[in-house]
Amino acid sequence: MSRIGVTIASGVLALVGVEVYGIYSIRNLLDTRLTQIESRIDSVRAADAALASQVVAAAKRDPDAAKAPVAAKANAAKATAGTAHIVLDSKVAAKLQKLLPAKTNLNEASKGFKNETQFIEAVYVSKDLGIPFARLKTRITGDHPISLETAVRDLRPDLSKAKAKAEVEKGQREAIATARLSKSTSV
Repeated sequence: MSRIGVTIASGVLALVGVEVYGIYSIRNLLDTRLTQIESRIDSVRAADAALASQVVAAAKRDPDAAKAPVAAKANAAKATAGTAHIVLDSKVAAKLQKLLPAKTNLNEASKGFKNETQFIEAVYVSKDLGIPFARLKTRITGDHPISLETAVRDLRPDLSKAKAKAEVEKGQREAIATARLSKSTSV
């Protein structure tokens, strides 16, 4: 084969490799996003169920309370939803407890995270990279929250941008697999 033919063949193979990687990356991103959306839907359903039970209980205690505007109660539930702790399945909680420092309270540790997947992802990245969880959590959920990847790059400046991104993606995969533990046991 001539040099030109080898060069063309190499270029075609490289292009195909880039396309396959791009498809994998997009699928991984979509899987992560879908899991996050499912988690949010579950938390909204739980909040709706809690609100409905509160309205029924209030109506039983005081018939006039049933006439109170439900919208005000719904807005209060939405305002506290982001600050409430994340309820974890017992298998997931046991697995995460092993990854966090001894005597860590999971309820306190999970406060401030948007959803279960974000919390689990931060736990794995913290453990995998040797970053103290409390420092990572502060960067992600503090007054000026930043993305997990940015927090990793700030706390571990020795990592290249590509390595930090790869570690965050690894944490996402581990978080999704762990979150599926609770879904497989609850079905």
